[in-house]
Amino acid sequence: MEKDEIELKIEKTIEKFVSEHWVNTESVCYLSSIGTHLNFTVADSRTVLSRGLREFLRQNPVVQVVQFPGVEQKIGAVPLSVSLPDDIKELFSPQKQASFPKNRHVYAQNFWNAFIRPTEGAPRYVVVDESEGVTIREAPATDENSEAYEITSQDLTTGLPDGSIADKVSATHAAISRWLEKHSLDPDPFLRRGRQKQDLTVDGRLGRLISAFDGLPREDLSRINIPLDILIKLSSKK
Repeated sequence: MEKDEIELKIEKTIEKFVSEHWVNTESVCYLSSIGTHLNFTVADSRTVLSRGLREFLRQNPVVQVVQFPGVEQKIGAVPLSVSLPDDIKELFSPQKQASFPKNRHVYAQNFWNAFIRPTEGAPRYVVVDESEGVTIREAPATDENSEAYEITSQDLTTGLPDGSIADKVSATHAAISRWLEKHSLDPDPFLRRGRQKQDLTVDGRLGRLISAFDGLPREDLSRINIPLDILIKLSSKK
């Protein structure tokens, strides 16, 4: 059964929101913040999430859900392309950025997906363009400002059909690392292009307000009541 338009929009919204949060903070995005963001940005999202956001993400793993050890209510999410550290607590620590390993890259989503989707015998190329960034094509680049590098079936993430998301993420990181080494490439051109904190856009102003609620218990969130006209003013000012 195909997913309906609202469900697909919810998935894309969550993936984008969590990815931007990670780029800006390198820490988990709490499920409470994701739920609040969806309420403001996706009409009728509550009908799709009637069984809860965590259950939705279990059935539609567009991000990795992580829980603080021993604290059931402290749950967040990080992009699928992030390798989980041995100590999950690092993801919740405000000091994590200083200690997080430098090799934990967050790749552009289309680049990451190119190592997961079967090639089905057809050639696949990663095209690096000075203006467009990274694109995935079925033919090599012809523009002189672009460079193309082939991904073969041997380059893809191997095995783990029944493995956990964490195992699959680690396997994909390994596959990408091998591919980069084979082509003598630096990972930087293939990383996700994120916005800096000071460059947040207009809708990001509302995002900053939502981020301020990160980690608040459900009972505290239920007491927050912001008039709609105030939210409209926030989203219309830089």
